[in-house]
Amino acid sequence: MNVGMSPVRGIQLAETAFAKIMEGFPHNEYLIKKNTFNTDEEKLFRSLAGALNRSYHSDEWMGKLPSSVSKSFASAFKTSVLSYADTTEIVDKLPLEEDWAKARELLLKVLNENDVPVNDKESFVERVLDEGVGYGYLGPLMRDAQLEEIMVNGTSRNVFVYHSKYGMCKTDIFIPMHDVNLLRIIAKAAKFAGRGFHEKEPLLDARLPDGSRLNATYESVTLSGHTLTIRKFTHNTLSLTELMKNGAVSTELAAFLWLMCEGMNVYPMNVIITGGSGTGKTTLLNALASVIRYRDRIITIEDTTELKFLHRDNWISLESRPASVNAPAVTMNDLLQNSLRMRPDRLILGEVRGEEAQTLFVAMDTGHQGCLGTLHSNSAREMLVRLSTEPMNVPQNLVHLLNMVIVLQKVQDYKEGMKRRVMQLAEVSHIDTNVLLSNIYERNPETDLIMRTDTPSHLMQVMADVSGKNKQHIQQEINVREQILRWMLKHNVLENEKVEKIIQQYYFDPASVLEYVNKDM
Repeated sequence: MNVGMSPVRGIQLAETAFAKIMEGFPHNEYLIKKNTFNTDEEKLFRSLAGALNRSYHSDEWMGKLPSSVSKSFASAFKTSVLSYADTTEIVDKLPLEEDWAKARELLLKVLNENDVPVNDKESFVERVLDEGVGYGYLGPLMRDAQLEEIMVNGTSRNVFVYHSKYGMCKTDIFIPMHDVNLLRIIAKAAKFAGRGFHEKEPLLDARLPDGSRLNATYESVTLSGHTLTIRKFTHNTLSLTELMKNGAVSTELAAFLWLMCEGMNVYPMNVIITGGSGTGKTTLLNALASVIRYRDRIITIEDTTELKFLHRDNWISLESRPASVNAPAVTMNDLLQNSLRMRPDRLILGEVRGEEAQTLFVAMDTGHQGCLGTLHSNSAREMLVRLSTEPMNVPQNLVHLLNMVIVLQKVQDYKEGMKRRVMQLAEVSHIDTNVLLSNIYERNPETDLIMRTDTPSHLMQVMADVSGKNKQHIQQEINVREQILRWMLKHNVLENEKVEKIIQQYYFDPASVLEYVNKDM
């Protein structure tokens, strides 16, 4: 009896400028929209892309041009586009955004000035540059902002992607056996990063021109052939109000986090955001950083640069570096130890996973308040266990210096797809050497709302004590900040820069902000 089940394609889930996304078993499918060329366009595409990626010897590509293309075009392409590609070395390494834009401009100009018969010149140029100097068949995936990761598991297999809403999807890009294009893409990434990729250096971790991170393995250590994983860099960070709008946090919780992370200009809390892979830890960390006062000096430390505070003048971003043949590794712990000599007001660690955890807690113990970071685990309790065991080994008598744990999870909704939610906010306290966790907020799975529990918040009392106020005053301040957040949400103030400006203006002149908010609530 055949108990297996053949692949099934279901309904269309979405259609974007890049692809159709289909429900399916065992995987949802990501079907790329392909531009079809006529015979002459296909010949022209092959010859120009081949000229750029040096598939042809010398001027051999000219003989591959269709008869509809003039000799003047071939000459102009050589002296303009090819010359620029050679000068900028984008033939050998992945191009910077400005180099790509210039090459695109030059190719469009040559096509237009020589009346080359191409139906959709914009799409044609994109395909030529993808194949000639860019990411090849992965180009459309790199341009889709809804994709978080791109995964090539070897040859004779399809490429997979992770979609922000529909999760893991199987694409219709198939990598054939002995494919040379995959190795060419990886080699160009290695060249851009100044690294090697061959049998003696079979593991590659490299930053791409747009800030994305590429990890690749050579076929000598992966039997399925070369592999590639790209963790895409997010250019548009979500704000606190966007997280409120999409249901990741409630307005009440956002106001509580605002006050605790800012600390009423006296005592910002030490916070770790935890959760599994892809639960939105860095997204929430980016959003919470907007409440840090402008005057504070921020130092961020990451393995892969994802945190972006582009409108901050007093911010330094540090990134670890893996060891190579010519240089030793620079670890997260190296960077953290060095940052303590840089007079930081705020230390933010992109992901805590090793010995830097000890250094971070020692920094807290010596007065560095308001530290923020992320850590992989599935609950606050599990996170505390990870902190106190290998390889972090944070001493038990220091763990209580952490004030708050925010737990995130992915929640699958049949209608809305994958959603990210704050599941739990736990406060950390201690009695003697025993670390205690108190859940102040918990998600109700039936209502999909994060709700305040009946457990009193001891951090509100801490904040009252250090600020010289009473607990009622702290609650009133949270209510005021919640009112400001509700006003921003009502008026669709979602862009991170605008949200940050209103928050910072409230610190400088609270009366004027509240007057403006109260007029229109």
